Amino acid sequence: MANQEVWPLTLLLILTGTVIVYVLRIRNPKLTTLTIGPLFLYLVAGVIGTAQLFTIATAVLSVCVVCYVLSRMSLRGIGVTREASSPVWQGDSVDVAITVANRDWMPRLFLRVRCPLPEWLEAEQDTFVIPGLWSGQQTTCRVRARAARRGCYRLAPLELVGADPMDVFQRVARRDTPAEVLVYPLAEEPPGMELWGEDFFGGVPARRLLRPAAGLDFHSLRDYQPGDDVRTIDWKATARLSRLIVVGFEPTQVGDLVVLLDNRGAVHAGRGEHATLERAVSIAAGAAAEVLSAGGTVSVRYLGGDGTVGVSGRGRQDLGRFLDALARLDERAGSLGDVVPDDLRARTVLVITPATGPEVVDVVRRVGAAGGRAVVLLLDAESLPGGAAAGRPDGAGRKRRAAADALSRLGVTGYQDVARTSKARAAAAAAVLRSAGAYVQLVGAETPRRVSAARPQEAIATAPGKAVPP
Repeated sequence: MANQEVWPLTLLLILTGTVIVYVLRIRNPKLTTLTIGPLFLYLVAGVIGTAQLFTIATAVLSVCVVCYVLSRMSLRGIGVTREASSPVWQGDSVDVAITVANRDWMPRLFLRVRCPLPEWLEAEQDTFVIPGLWSGQQTTCRVRARAARRGCYRLAPLELVGADPMDVFQRVARRDTPAEVLVYPLAEEPPGMELWGEDFFGGVPARRLLRPAAGLDFHSLRDYQPGDDVRTIDWKATARLSRLIVVGFEPTQVGDLVVLLDNRGAVHAGRGEHATLERAVSIAAGAAAEVLSAGGTVSVRYLGGDGTVGVSGRGRQDLGRFLDALARLDERAGSLGDVVPDDLRARTVLVITPATGPEVVDVVRRVGAAGGRAVVLLLDAESLPGGAAAGRPDGAGRKRRAAADALSRLGVTGYQDVARTSKARAAAAAAVLRSAGAYVQLVGAETPRRVSAARPQEAIATAPGKAVPP
């Protein structure tokens, strides 16, 4: 008989201890109070033999059970949709609209919605609390984030948190509502573009240019029109006629530009919006915007997952396709020579790279041998924000070794003695490429960033796969 009386008590103690440990691990003050309190009342009632304490403890536990059942039903009939403004420009705001609807007959209280965003979409608030949602009612929560870096971002599933009226128990559910945000790179005007010469636009002897698609030969004087460059205003004629007068030049033939974007992961450094790859992408977008806005033909080529990726177009209406491709570009492994097209006759090839190794020199020589002209925008990775010093630790040594190898192939010695600073190394690297027949423009920390005036807003409106902003 004694054993038969001990076993129920032992099981009860084990069950009680398990519940206490489980509740304490949850670390919910309300749940701890509603659970530990009745257990203590049961203990006191058993010691002093008071039936009222049993009733009170049972009522409190009943509240706990009811709250648990209601929490399990808190997300039943809740529908969620999400829309994001895409594409957008780097630095602009991304608007994400989250619509929550209650399709059940019971009202829903204390709903919480969280929209996790990728690292480079910076939002001040991504969690919203909905106090109440009646049957058939819906509400919209809006997240506004800054697109700090260009790219193609797939938004993570939404997190819904439901609770009972006392907020004791919570239920978390993830709803996968597919949404993609495409962030276009800044179209940065290529440094020194006005000095590349008219052969950049048409294969005629090199000469200085004022603006793309405009030569230096005087054509006429005319009234100022919105959009004209203020640098073309003739102030003497303006003062004489009391209205704005601009100088018109003979148009320049706009030709063919090939952009070779070096996106090899081994040569780039830095992370985020200040990485050298991001600067290269911005310059490529700006070069394409300038030429396309003047009615020229552009081909942008870079390394992709399955080999070389090439995007070609002519005219301003094709800019959206270039920006779409550049937004999805990332670092790859491969050879720069693989992206060089077969036909280089009388074509201007713009190479954007932070490297000066043998591959870049070979590309320049191939362009010259085929009758084209090579223009190299050389990124000084060590001077740029987030460059070699802040990126890969061995970036500086790798650049010195590559430049030294290229110099030795051209018969230049004493590189290590001369190029001891970042500026000297960049100058020596530029000398290597000039010796190979390229026009070289250094891009460093002191090079100002100028957003291309040819960046059209209609590139957003005509972008492939455009989503309607909420």
